[in-house]
Amino acid sequence: MLAKEVVSEKYATVPEVKDLLTKRSKVDELRYEQRTALEYATRFSRTAGKEARRLVDKLMQEIEGLKEHQAVLIVNLLPIDRNDLQLIFAKERIRLDDSKIDAILRTADGAKLIALSEIQSELEKARLAEKEALEAEAAKQKEAAKAEEQKAAKPEEPEKPKKPE
Repeated sequence: MLAKEVVSEKYATVPEVKDLLTKRSKVDELRYEQRTALEYATRFSRTAGKEARRLVDKLMQEIEGLKEHQAVLIVNLLPIDRNDLQLIFAKERIRLDDSKIDAILRTADGAKLIALSEIQSELEKARLAEKEALEAEAAKQKEAAKAEEQKAAKPEEPEKPKKPE
């Protein structure tokens, strides 16, 4: 069910989205869109959620004029050189001088990255969870079809006329 009203808005990094959807998947079954978003977030998260938020806050404090959505983009992509960073700001109105570019690249370089093996194991867990969810859904559909089949096969008994008193 889609939300009827927006209570608040907040920019979130990909690792934060991964953490949020992982927590939600433990409480309730995720819809298709949420499972797809979780797989994407798992595949492309390069840091942990808390580390990503720490980097966003650090960038916002160190770089004057940097907006939150720009800091989130930087943390999501973690650029390794000037060209990557300039691509992020290609359509932005902010002009970065060399000292700001160097500060951003130092911050991105200092990020604690997740090992590739951890990402692969999380992806495998997500695939297994999705497979289990699909199997559970198929079992529900099979049971519903079987119940319908039994209902259709069972002839309805006509009502017995009541004896007059």
